[in-house]
Amino acid sequence: MNRRDSTWMQILIPSFLVMSWMTLVIPLPFEARINQVNYNYIRRHIQMCILI
Repeated sequence: MNRRDSTWMQILIPSFLVMSWMTLVIPLPFEARINQVNYNYIRRHIQMCILI
């Protein structure tokens, strides 16, 4: 039971991180071109995610 839970965590957490990075990083250049303030907000959000 415990071993299975740990493997699930090892699978789910990286996939979740990758998905969040995909949604944040891919639109980043376009957002930076459109709105510099929005770009700064996204960068701050990424830093918060890293800290957490």
